[in-house]
Amino acid sequence: LAQRDDILISPCDAKLTIFPITNDSRFLIKQGQYTVQSLLRDEKLAKQFEGGILWQLRLSVDDYHRYVYAASGTQSKNYHIDGTFHTVNPVANDYLPIYKENTREYTVIHTPDYGSIVQMEVGALLVGRIKNHKESCPVTRGEEKGYFEYGGSTIIILTEKDTYVPRQDLMQNTRRGYETKLLQGHVLGYAPIED
Repeated sequence: LAQRDDILISPCDAKLTIFPITNDSRFLIKQGQYTVQSLLRDEKLAKQFEGGILWQLRLSVDDYHRYVYAASGTQSKNYHIDGTFHTVNPVANDYLPIYKENTREYTVIHTPDYGSIVQMEVGALLVGRIKNHKESCPVTRGEEKGYFEYGGSTIIILTEKDTYVPRQDLMQNTRRGYETKLLQGHVLGYAPIED
């Protein structure tokens, strides 16, 4: 793992894309469309991340399914959101979208120097469980946070405005429509250098 405290690391083996967060941003996550507010189900917390970055790490079936903390700090309790899947009459599917929302669990990590970070685990729609080890305690970057049981999954990281700058190649790949393959512990971004 990178040793400097100003580095945000990949919490898992995954394929990464990066998106700026605006008040009207919509993100496609595991075949569901979300705003930051609908993802968190918390309007006040969502506003805290406007102008920041959403880092989407997509795990494949062949990726290691244990994950670590992306930053050091004190974590909040774990917030669990049950998924929903409403099917409708097959004829109606031609006219109305099927409503679905993935199971997810997140914690807010309050870092000493780089604002708050949301680290969220998103489970597969009808399979997959999220197992986190701790709640409301100090945590260390690189310490195991938990694991997914069964199937591919996604981890979302939200960072506040002006707290971390993504690696240049990660931004370029996202702009070109590519995911970047990362391993657990690889550098995602750095705290900006002060003048």
